[in-house]
Amino acid sequence: MKVKGWQLIVIALGLLIGVGSIVYLATSSSGAQISYLTHYIDVETGDVYRLDTRKHAIGVPGIHPKSGRICLVRLSKADSGGWTVSPRDRSTIAMLGKDVKNIAIDPATGDFLITPKPEIDYPLH
Repeated sequence: MKVKGWQLIVIALGLLIGVGSIVYLATSSSGAQISYLTHYIDVETGDVYRLDTRKHAIGVPGIHPKSGRICLVRLSKADSGGWTVSPRDRSTIAMLGKDVKNIAIDPATGDFLITPKPEIDYPLH
Protein backbone atom coordinates (compact mmCIF):
# COMPACT_ATOMS: atom_id res chain seq x y z
CA MET A 1 0.00 0.00 0.00
CA LYS A 2 1.30 3.38 -0.98
CA VAL A 3 1.17 6.23 1.59
CA LYS A 4 -0.34 9.42 0.24
CA GLY A 5 0.99 12.90 1.00
CA TRP A 6 -2.05 14.02 2.96
CA GLN A 7 -1.74 10.92 5.20
CA LEU A 8 1.86 11.85 6.06
CA ILE A 9 0.73 15.37 6.96
CA VAL A 10 -2.02 14.04 9.27
CA ILE A 11 0.43 11.67 10.98
CA ALA A 12 3.04 14.41 11.40
CA LEU A 13 0.45 16.85 12.82
CA GLY A 14 -0.82 14.18 15.23
CA LEU A 15 2.69 13.48 16.48
CA LEU A 16 3.45 17.19 16.81
CA ILE A 17 0.24 17.82 18.78
CA GLY A 18 0.90 14.78 21.01
CA VAL A 19 4.48 15.80 21.82
CA GLY A 20 3.42 19.41 22.37
CA SER A 21 0.68 18.31 24.78
CA ILE A 22 3.08 16.15 26.78
CA VAL A 23 5.61 19.00 27.05
CA TYR A 24 2.89 21.46 28.07
CA LEU A 25 1.49 19.17 30.76
CA ALA A 26 4.94 18.35 32.09
CA THR A 27 6.01 21.98 32.41
CA SER A 28 2.79 23.72 33.45
CA SER A 29 1.56 24.06 37.03
CA SER A 30 -1.81 22.53 37.79
CA GLY A 31 -2.51 25.23 40.38
CA ALA A 32 -3.00 22.67 43.14
CA GLN A 33 -0.45 23.12 45.88
CA ILE A 34 0.35 20.34 48.32
CA SER A 35 1.15 21.55 51.79
CA TYR A 36 3.67 19.52 53.70
CA LEU A 37 3.15 21.57 56.85
CA THR A 38 0.86 20.56 59.64
CA HIS A 39 0.39 22.21 63.02
CA TYR A 40 -0.09 20.85 66.53
CA ILE A 41 -0.83 22.50 69.85
CA ASP A 42 0.60 21.38 73.16
CA VAL A 43 -2.55 21.23 75.32
CA GLU A 44 -0.49 21.73 78.48
CA THR A 45 1.29 24.94 77.44
CA GLY A 46 -0.41 26.35 74.33
CA ASP A 47 2.80 26.03 72.28
CA VAL A 48 2.03 25.65 68.55
CA TYR A 49 4.39 23.41 66.59
CA ARG A 50 4.88 23.68 62.81
CA LEU A 51 5.83 20.27 61.43
CA ASP A 52 7.17 19.47 57.94
CA THR A 53 5.78 16.02 57.13
CA ARG A 54 8.54 15.44 54.56
CA LYS A 55 11.08 15.47 57.41
CA HIS A 56 9.18 14.14 60.42
CA ALA A 57 6.42 11.67 61.07
CA ILE A 58 4.10 12.20 64.00
CA GLY A 59 1.04 10.38 65.21
CA VAL A 60 -2.32 11.73 66.24
CA PRO A 61 -2.25 12.70 69.04
CA GLY A 62 1.38 13.71 68.85
CA ILE A 63 4.36 13.18 71.09
CA HIS A 64 6.09 16.23 72.56
CA PRO A 65 9.61 16.49 71.08
CA LYS A 66 11.37 17.03 74.41
CA SER A 67 9.27 15.42 77.12
CA GLY A 68 8.06 12.43 75.11
CA ARG A 69 4.58 12.95 76.55
CA ILE A 70 1.52 12.44 74.36
CA CYS A 71 0.11 15.98 74.60
CA LEU A 72 -0.06 17.38 71.03
CA VAL A 73 -3.37 17.84 69.18
CA ARG A 74 -3.52 18.69 65.48
CA LEU A 75 -4.72 22.14 64.41
CA SER A 76 -6.45 23.24 61.21
CA LYS A 77 -6.91 26.65 59.62
CA ALA A 78 -10.39 28.06 60.18
CA ASP A 79 -12.30 29.92 57.48
CA SER A 80 -11.58 33.09 59.44
CA GLY A 81 -7.82 32.45 59.07
CA GLY A 82 -7.19 31.52 62.69
CA TRP A 83 -6.61 28.11 64.22
CA THR A 84 -9.30 25.60 65.00
CA VAL A 85 -9.46 22.01 66.21
CA SER A 86 -11.66 19.85 63.98
CA PRO A 87 -14.20 17.49 65.57
CA ARG A 88 -12.08 14.51 64.47
CA ASP A 89 -8.99 15.97 66.15
CA ARG A 90 -10.97 16.96 69.26
CA SER A 91 -11.76 13.28 69.73
CA THR A 92 -8.02 12.61 70.12
CA ILE A 93 -7.98 14.67 73.33
CA ALA A 94 -9.42 11.60 75.07
CA MET A 95 -6.33 9.64 73.92
CA LEU A 96 -3.83 11.95 75.61
CA GLY A 97 -1.69 10.62 78.42
CA LYS A 98 -3.52 10.20 81.73
CA ASP A 99 -1.13 12.61 83.43
CA VAL A 100 -1.62 15.31 80.76
CA LYS A 101 -3.50 18.37 82.01
CA ASN A 102 -5.38 19.99 79.13
CA ILE A 103 -5.54 23.75 79.68
CA ALA A 104 -5.59 24.81 76.01
CA ILE A 105 -8.58 23.23 74.23
CA ASP A 106 -12.21 22.70 75.21
CA PRO A 107 -12.79 19.05 74.21
CA ALA A 108 -16.50 19.62 73.60
CA THR A 109 -16.28 22.65 71.33
CA GLY A 110 -12.67 22.88 70.20
CA ASP A 111 -12.51 26.47 71.45
CA PHE A 112 -9.22 27.70 72.82
CA LEU A 113 -9.16 28.13 76.58
CA ILE A 114 -5.90 30.10 76.33
CA THR A 115 -4.30 32.19 73.60
CA PRO A 116 -2.13 29.93 71.40
CA LYS A 117 1.55 30.90 71.38
CA PRO A 118 3.46 31.77 68.18
CA GLU A 119 4.49 28.86 65.94
CA ILE A 120 7.76 27.08 66.55
CA ASP A 121 9.39 24.38 64.41
CA TYR A 122 9.06 20.74 65.38
CA PRO A 123 11.25 19.22 66.68
CA LEU A 124 12.92 21.67 68.97
CA HIS A 125 16.57 22.23 68.19
